[in-house]
Amino acid sequence: MSQKIWLWLCCLVSLWCGVSLHAQNNMALIIAIDEYQHCKKLETPVHDGEVLAQILREKYSYTVRELYNGEASGQAILDAIEKLAAESLQSKWDSVIVYYARARGQA
Repeated sequence: MSQKIWLWLCCLVSLWCGVSLHAQNNMALIIAIDEYQHCKKLETPVHDGEVLAQILREKYSYTVRELYNGEASGQAILDAIEKLAAESLQSKWDSVIVYYARARGQA
């Protein structure tokens, strides 16, 4: 997918959720898995996550945390979301985007 399409999708989600891409303190958590033990490697989840992270970082000055493949264990994902929630309660972030990409169906 092109960067323009990703940006458009981010804007749609942001508008729907009331997120401002131009707020001062923005955070994105990007989680993507394309490697599985019992099926072939997928082509797009990690690549798409990396492209989205780059756009948010470079064009919108987001702080971006990324979890890919082996780093994206169930516990690591829960820990990252818990940390975001705690920081949000302290009003550290004006807006937060969580992007999660993996295989559809059973993995």
